[in-house]
Formats: sequence, structure tokens, C-alpha cells
Amino acid sequence: MKIAILHPNLDVNGGAERQVLKLAEGLQKKGHDITIYVSKLDIERCYPDLIKNLNIIECGGPGYENIRKMIFYSPYYMKKMAESVLKSKIEYDIIHCHNYPTTYAAWLIKKQTNKPIIWMCNEPPFPPLYNGENISRSIYSLMYRLIVTPFLFYNYHIAKKIDQIIVLDQMNFSRIKKTYNLEPKIIHTGLDFPTNISKNSSEKDKDKFIILSTGRIDKCKRTEDALYALAKLKDIIPNIYLKIVGSGQRLEDMKKLAKNLNLDNYIKFYGRVSDQKIQELYSTCDLFLFTAENQSWGLVPLEAMSYGKPCLVSKGTGVSSILEEGKNCLKITPRDVENITKKIGLLYNNKKIAKDIGKKGKIFIKENFSWNKYTNKMENIFQEKL
Repeated sequence: MKIAILHPNLDVNGGAERQVLKLAEGLQKKGHDITIYVSKLDIERCYPDLIKNLNIIECGGPGYENIRKMIFYSPYYMKKMAESVLKSKIEYDIIHCHNYPTTYAAWLIKKQTNKPIIWMCNEPPFPPLYNGENISRSIYSLMYRLIVTPFLFYNYHIAKKIDQIIVLDQMNFSRIKKTYNLEPKIIHTGLDFPTNISKNSSEKDKDKFIILSTGRIDKCKRTEDALYALAKLKDIIPNIYLKIVGSGQRLEDMKKLAKNLNLDNYIKFYGRVSDQKIQELYSTCDLFLFTAENQSWGLVPLEAMSYGKPCLVSKGTGVSSILEEGKNCLKITPRDVENITKKIGLLYNNKKIAKDIGKKGKIFIKENFSWNKYTNKMENIFQEKL
């Protein structure tokens, strides 16, 4: 098959970007002709080792550094992406749009080629509209709704023309069904299993109880919950230490908050790190903390579980629905610092429970996740729609 994969940008090393590249790599190994189209490509800031063997076309756009511009001018940038696909003169069998707003580009391509569209919807557009009882009634929220309403109507029209929508979890299954009255398929993504694990931690870390948190630092990640919990625990667990990996719009805010809470001796912000460094951090932590709220899926706790680490996973994430409380993880309540503090204390004071959860989590990951499984399931969907 000749497959065009459309993704907004490849200019950060996030979970969705790895997912796109791993799928393209897997399909290419199976003999398919794959081209990835993105608005912005930054090889060094994404995954250079994956990108180097793939055919990627940069179509022009601001990238994730200016996400507001990317969203509000998306019709223009997606039109440019669609034009790039059509000008290529390649007769693709499948248009695989991966994440909003590439549905726009896919629809423009389909109008001229009538090729089937498969939408991998990691997160439906405008997630603040799905918060249910947590929706703010502020003036800001009402203005936001007013601004995005035209986008939602347009996206609703486009969704009806898509041949198959795929989601990662039950949370987004419900969102898609509620928003578009369509029934998507659930396919879990793959996972990179640890190889050549490095356990080289510094001397000063050896006697610490290390909590690790990784991922983009933005509003929905609720990094502040981890900081507030740390502030409560630092006098109870004197050797506690929090390592935060990732960058994002709220990184500087979190650094200021840590300073205000007098956490300088209990925390380190790493920013972006290499694959080798993240492996080292996973392998040397004692506990992994995932505080996100209103986030579909969530790959990073699964990665930590693959290292045999006990994980605290927010109930406000899609991935929590496939995990079992007390068996392969402990679940925490978003924004509930007391709950987070209690669960951290439980694992600190009960090494046997922590070890057992970590062991069962690792078994669960090995039995259920691989990029090969993900690629095969996606390939089957593509073949069904030809």
C-alpha cells in the first residue's frame, strides 16, 4: 500500500510523535510505501534516529512553539499540507491523518481523490469542552467556547466523511461517540521496551527516595500537584527527591513555584533529555508519578511500568481505565494533593507492596504492548478500508 500519514508537526519528542514515527517505520518494514507530511519538522528536537530512515515532507507552519497560531490558522496550514500531498503526484491508497487538525487536510485530499481516510484520534479537538462537571463557567470559558464553536461545526462535518476513527482508550471512545455520534475502534499504541538499561546514578542520589515525572509540562499535566505533595512530604520523608523531565509552556512557572515552596534541595528540572538519559532515570527511580488531568491515554506511566517501577496514575487519564488499582498501579485523584501524598507515603513505607506492584506492572506491559502489535492492527484497518 501507498500510505500518506498526516501529522501536525514533528518538532518535539512527545508520545504522539514517537507513535507516528514507529507506525511509519513498522509499515515500511512490512513493505508499504510511506510518506509523512507535517507542517514543521525539527529533526534534532524530535527523534533523529527514527526520522533518518523515513520520507518526511515539511509543508510549512509555526509548529508547537506557537500552538495558538497553529490552531487558529489551521485551515491555511492544512490547505498547504493538502496541496503538498496532491502535488506529489503519488496515488496514495490510504490517507492516515494523525491528530487534529490534519483532518482538514485529509478531507481536502479526499474531495479530489476519493481515497479512504483513517483518523488516529489521540485527543479529540478542544478537550476543555469535555470536562463534564469540571467545566468552568467563567467569562474566559464562555469566550473560549464562542471562539471554538465554528471549528467544532466544521470538524463535525469533516468527521462524517472519515472512513474510520481510531482512539487509544475508552475515554476518547466516549468523547467521539458523544461529539460526532460515531463509533470508533480502540487500538492501544505500542511501547519501547528497555534495552541495555543503565543504572548509573550519582553518589548523591543513592540514599534518596526518588520520584520521577516525565512529559510535556503544560496545564493539563498538573505538575503543581506533584510539587505541593513534595512540599508536604519533605519533612516526613527527609530523603525524598523529585525529578521532572520535559519542557513546555509552564516549565518556568513550575520552577518559580518550586522556589516559592522552598523545594530547591528536593527537586531537579531536567528539561529535554536523550533517550539514553531517560532510560537511566526510569531505571534509577523508586516511584513514577503521573498527575495529568483530562488527558486521553498516557504513555509515560506504561514506559515506567516496563522498567518494573511502581506507578501512581491519575484517574483523570485514559490509560487509568486499563490498569488495576492495587495490582499493577495505584490510582490518584487529580488535584487532590492529600490523596497523592497518602499514596506516595504508602509505597515509601511498604517496600513489599511497591515491589509487587512494580513486578505485576512489568508483566502486564510485556503481555499487552508492542509496536509490532500496534502496526499489525493498523495495517488490518487500512486493508479493510481499501
